[in-house]
Amino acid sequence: INAEYGGNVQPAMDPFVAQCIAEAEASKKGMGRTALSTSYGVTESGVTDNGVATQPALHMPHMAPSCLASTTLRPELEQSGPNFTLPGEFDPETEQLVMMARMVWHCRVQIQRLLAESEPSLSPEFDQFARDYTLMSQPDDLLPHAERLKRILSAYNVRSRLKVSDKTSWPREELTQMASAQHPGLLPPQTPCEYVEEGVAWWNWGVHNRPEEWIGHGYWWRPKPAEFSEKVDNMAGSSAQDFDLLEPGFRKLRQAKPLYVDHDLIRRDFGEDAIDEEFPIGNLVRTLKDATDEEVEDWVVRNAAWMSEGQVVRLSEGGDHAELLGIQDVHQFVDTTERK
Repeated sequence: INAEYGGNVQPAMDPFVAQCIAEAEASKKGMGRTALSTSYGVTESGVTDNGVATQPALHMPHMAPSCLASTTLRPELEQSGPNFTLPGEFDPETEQLVMMARMVWHCRVQIQRLLAESEPSLSPEFDQFARDYTLMSQPDDLLPHAERLKRILSAYNVRSRLKVSDKTSWPREELTQMASAQHPGLLPPQTPCEYVEEGVAWWNWGVHNRPEEWIGHGYWWRPKPAEFSEKVDNMAGSSAQDFDLLEPGFRKLRQAKPLYVDHDLIRRDFGEDAIDEEFPIGNLVRTLKDATDEEVEDWVVRNAAWMSEGQVVRLSEGGDHAELLGIQDVHQFVDTTERK
C-alpha cells in the first residue's frame, strides 16, 4: 500500500502492521466518536489512507493480543517444517539468537500477556521486537536486538516457564512435572530457549548475590560471553569457567548405541525422512513411518551420533573432559575423518 500525503510518498506497509491497523479500524467503527486508544497510534480524526496517524510524532501500532494470535504470517527466520535442524556450519552467537527468537515468537501471546501483568516496562521492547522480527530475513538481523531479546526471554522463563514455587525442597516439583511430560521422564539438555539472566540464576561464589530473585534450580542456559577467551573448563571448583555452548562442525562417534528410543515418536515426527537415503529399494525410498524398530534405531545413530569439534578437543589430551573421563586416546571413540 503506497500512500502520498504531505508531499512525501510513504513506503509499502508491512502486512503484519497492516493487519493490526485493520483491527484498529474495526475497533474505530464500533466506537462512534469516542477517540480510539492511542496505543494503536491513530485517532478518531487523524487516520490517513495508509492507516498512520497524522500527528507530528508517529507511533507504530501496538501489537494487540488478537493480532498476534491470529496472524498467518510466518517470519522468514521461522522454519517451515515442525522439526528444528541445527546446521553443520553456523555462527554460534547468531544461532543462539535464532533459537531464542523462535522461542519468543512461538510463545508470543503468553509473553505479551505476562509482560503486561508483571513486567510492563518490557512491553514496549516486546512490541518493538515482534514488529521487527516479521521483517527480518537473515540471522544477522537479530544482532541489534540481542539484549532486548534476552531480557524478554529471561523474564518469561523466570516468571513463568522455569519458575518454581517451592525453593526449599528437592526435587523441585515444577521441574519434575516438566520432566514427566518428556520421554523417558527426563529433562532434555538445556538450549538457548532456557536462557535467564545470570544474576537471577545462581550466586557464582558471591559474584551474583540476589537470593530473593534466585530461580531456585540449575536448569538454564549460560552462554559464553563474547569477551571470554580462556579455555572452557568444568572441572570441580572452576564452574565460573563452564558455559553452555553451541559449536559448529561435527565428528562421527565410533561406538554409539541408542540408550533410549521412542520409536513411535520418531516415526511421527520424522515419518517422511528416508530410512537410508543411500540405499533406496528400486525407485522407491522407504520412509521412517514404515520403518521397523531396528531401522529406527539405526537411523537415530546415523543422524544423532555426532559430537561437536569443540567437544572433541575437550575429550582429547589436555582437555578437561579427557581428565574427567580418563580418556587416553580420543580416536577410540571419535572418527575425526568424517565430518558434517
